[in-house]
Amino acid sequence: MADLRDVVSALLRDVTEARSQADKAVRDLALEYRNDAILRAFPVPRTEIRDLKIELRVAVTDLGQGSDAASRREKIIRVHVDRSLKALGLDDSIARKLVDVALRDAAPSAERIEQMLTDAVRASVRELTGTLDIEVYRDFLVVSESKDGNTRIVPFLSSESVPVKRFASPVEARKGIDAISKLRPGTALTPQQRKQADEAIRVERESFEKRLLSEKLSLAKTTALDLATSVAGIKEQPEDKRLTVDVSTEQLKALPQHMISTLTFTLDVDGILPASFEES
Repeated sequence: MADLRDVVSALLRDVTEARSQADKAVRDLALEYRNDAILRAFPVPRTEIRDLKIELRVAVTDLGQGSDAASRREKIIRVHVDRSLKALGLDDSIARKLVDVALRDAAPSAERIEQMLTDAVRASVRELTGTLDIEVYRDFLVVSESKDGNTRIVPFLSSESVPVKRFASPVEARKGIDAISKLRPGTALTPQQRKQADEAIRVERESFEKRLLSEKLSLAKTTALDLATSVAGIKEQPEDKRLTVDVSTEQLKALPQHMISTLTFTLDVDGILPASFEES
């Protein structure tokens, strides 16, 4: 068996070579005419292949997906998935799962994608909450939500509120506390104060988790809808098909006539190679 693309490629190579040989023969003949005093009196005959019609009798034995189609489609879907997940801050494992679902399912629903994102978001937020950096400094908590300068202070020994302010680093936050703290530097916390600090830390972690989860779940919902729409559009695009054909005489003899077809190719050979050559 042969692949139709391979057969046509072989034909085109042969036609290209034939055109090249024909032009070379004419060029050599023209040189002979130019160097012969008698022949110069006659026009130079020219043989050229301008166009070609090929009738190829084949039997299609298989119709499958093009060799590169699946890989190309997977790459396109992966680009859309990565772009959609960037704002959610999820790791690569969920991206691979989403790509697998998108390739396996005929049309993955927004609801299914949202559920996958929701599970991943909850796990991610729990992990982030556990690594939230909270330090007890005098009668305040120094809360660092990220490494990009998002540090704030929270009092835990009094109900007095402090102006909401973000600090560039925990060091800057501690300097801010030094200016307003009611505890003398180096004063140790009593057991009761330590208990209040632990409770304040628990509240901060819960508050952080709730806020972050709300933001990311809302984003996951819109992301799922956008991603489902993108994947559906990609999968609706026509697929490249690869024909596997029988083309040899012996193979065709063994097949019923209704399975045999004729493919006709009309080639503009002038478009394959230049029509003339220049002498160097």
